[in-house]
Amino acid sequence: MAIDIAEERVKLSLAHGANAGSVPSRDNAIESAMALTDGFGLDAVFLTSGTKSNQPIDLAPKIIRDRGRLVDIGITKMDIPWQPYYDKEMNIYMSRSYGPGRYDPLYEEHSIDYPISYVRFTEQRNMKTFTDMLEDKKIDVDYIISQTMDFSKSADFYNSIGESKSKYLSVVFSYNPASELKRSFDFKKPESNAKVKIGVVGSGNFAKTMLFPELQKENDLEFYSLSTATGLSAEDSRRKFGFSKISTNADEVINDKDVNLLMILTRHSSHASNIIKGLKACKFVYCEKPPALSEEELKDIIEARKNSSGDIFIGYNRRFSQAVIKMKSAFKNIEQPKHLYYRINAGYMEKTNWYNDIEEGNRVIGEAGHFIDTALFLIDKKPVRVTGIFTGSARKDMKTKDNMNIILEFEDGSVADILYFTFGDKSLPKEFIEMSSSMQSCILNNFKNLTLYRNNSKSKISLSNSGKGHKEEMHILSEIIKGKEANPFTMDYIYLVSMIAFKAIESADKGVKIEL
Repeated sequence: MAIDIAEERVKLSLAHGANAGSVPSRDNAIESAMALTDGFGLDAVFLTSGTKSNQPIDLAPKIIRDRGRLVDIGITKMDIPWQPYYDKEMNIYMSRSYGPGRYDPLYEEHSIDYPISYVRFTEQRNMKTFTDMLEDKKIDVDYIISQTMDFSKSADFYNSIGESKSKYLSVVFSYNPASELKRSFDFKKPESNAKVKIGVVGSGNFAKTMLFPELQKENDLEFYSLSTATGLSAEDSRRKFGFSKISTNADEVINDKDVNLLMILTRHSSHASNIIKGLKACKFVYCEKPPALSEEELKDIIEARKNSSGDIFIGYNRRFSQAVIKMKSAFKNIEQPKHLYYRINAGYMEKTNWYNDIEEGNRVIGEAGHFIDTALFLIDKKPVRVTGIFTGSARKDMKTKDNMNIILEFEDGSVADILYFTFGDKSLPKEFIEMSSSMQSCILNNFKNLTLYRNNSKSKISLSNSGKGHKEEMHILSEIIKGKEANPFTMDYIYLVSMIAFKAIESADKGVKIEL
């Protein structure tokens, strides 16, 4: 049975297999449904409307049988009236489209299929079955195609259906397929005198909100070449930041001879391989943490750096923040051992978040570098051993290895205690640093408030910028690539920070302290 506000669509359904039809403004849909089903009601109703009206939801229980099924496929208002739905004990389903496997990253991104003996029709098998039936002419779609038009007119067409009540059921856009798939595009721009041309691999929300806007403020820099996983994402960044070239092929950006600064802003699993490619191409490489997910990857980066005229800068931004620099300055004349407590309320992430993908390492490896670097910067002494302790959790959806203490001991007797956890309340500030030595303490609360405790009194240290150092980091990066500043991150230092994270996890696994 077909029910639609458009009479021509009801007629189309009746002409192609529907046993009954109704136009609610003209017919009594309830009487039609009952006549069709000997008074019992329909077994199931598929709701494919897109409306802000609640009329479809109000109508459904009147035409569905007792314990029948309502499946919402469209996007429609759903203020469900309790009594009629309760009286029939109706089942309500929300369709996620395509079939089993949809929104499962293991299925969609890693191609791990569901065994056919357990799941007969998956997302892929549903699609294959449909295309097979099309090929065998068991399904006829010709009658639902209202018009075929050239793709060049698609924008005008979409504007027209938004401005008027369209009678189109579906439209096919035709185009001349290119003989060769084009994965990159150049856009003509005025000749630039910029000394540094930036090539970027990956352009997620973090890059577009925290890094690119700050780089735009720097002189003699040009957003030149960009590669992202999808053309749509690349085009969005091109419009916002003016990239001259966009592509879905990372190697084109990495090997572009005109690129001076290569920025690796992808997911963690591809950091090491892209850094190595960048070094082999003799680029100055900026990479968001972590540089590597394993000791083997780290050693491969070191080897590539030895044989390259390029260099590496890791995005450990907190050391560049005004707050951390002022905290360190408060202890500049103190030579006694220091105690640093650094608490990170990292926040819970759903299991489906890419951070929790086994191929992306884990959250400690992914994020701890920030906090290890900040501790090393503040204490400014050589670390000699590390202890890692996992925090247990009764919740199975919270990975135990995502919650841990990292205790660093330094050559002068200083100690840094880094507490990283994912199960804190959202109202608790994300980051808290407390450092003490020689009857003096300093507390930094979430990079917004810096308080010094000295001589039995406390005083607030003013901060003109409460950021976490991204602005300052991008300025320093700009100065380094232009030869005006030295790179603070030597290869030995990058190795040290990463190894502390790896050894902290090894320590926690084995229950022993590990010498560095």
